[in-house]
Amino acid sequence: MTNSLISNLLFQTRRFVYTHLASIDQVLKLKNPLVILCYHRLAVDQRDRHSLDPDQFFKQIRFLLVRRRFVSLKDIESYLYQGRPLPTPAFSLTFDDGFRDVLKIVPFCQKFYLQPAVFALVKPKHSKSNHASSESFLTIPELKYLLDHRFIVGCHSASHPDFTKISSRSLPKEIILSKWQLETALHTPVDYFAYPYGRYTTKSQALVKKAGYRLSLTMSDGIISPATNPLLLPRVAINRTHTFSEFTSTFSPSVIRLRSVLKHSPFDELFT
Repeated sequence: MTNSLISNLLFQTRRFVYTHLASIDQVLKLKNPLVILCYHRLAVDQRDRHSLDPDQFFKQIRFLLVRRRFVSLKDIESYLYQGRPLPTPAFSLTFDDGFRDVLKIVPFCQKFYLQPAVFALVKPKHSKSNHASSESFLTIPELKYLLDHRFIVGCHSASHPDFTKISSRSLPKEIILSKWQLETALHTPVDYFAYPYGRYTTKSQALVKKAGYRLSLTMSDGIISPATNPLLLPRVAINRTHTFSEFTSTFSPSVIRLRSVLKHSPFDELFT
């Protein structure tokens, strides 16, 4: 059996499990009060599983807007630090890597009063992530344009390394120096950080805190509550392998708990 056939079989199994778990949650009237969604590229690219057709993105967000309230990372910061209540159920939007594709959703976000967060790389030309060239990433003027249109800009490190695989000596420039460089270029505070690949170590956690970030986001799946560590916020990743019916199930409580378990399995990439 070829790898593609195995992958397709696993994706079909994932869809079956997720949709049925979500149906059970619906019968039991269980809801996830707050979910932070993570996207990467908004493009049709069969080479990149982390990409998503923009039309699918618009369909997904319209679905959410009927059923949930949008909240920004600033709202979530106030919720976690000051205990300010959030509307429920709610959702927030984040984009990792700082791809230029995000520019195409600015009018949509303005129309629906959305304030997504874009996590940019300080040195994208040194990153080889997601089959993209350096021209695929947002420039400083484009990041300023997003800020002018109510977007939030956060830091995603300098060059997108896996923090679990690099030397501890390299971490300060990826976490602390990159924050300063981005703030200097944008002339605005950068309070939020997203771990590359969602991976972190005890050392990187300590440096994120030392740098003064108010929130840092992982790719771990989990339920957000007032007790959640603001420097280890869980998110739900969405990509082109999710059908629309599967998307509507991915943030159901039972599905999120299952995804959290699968993060530590050999099937991580296929089941999440």
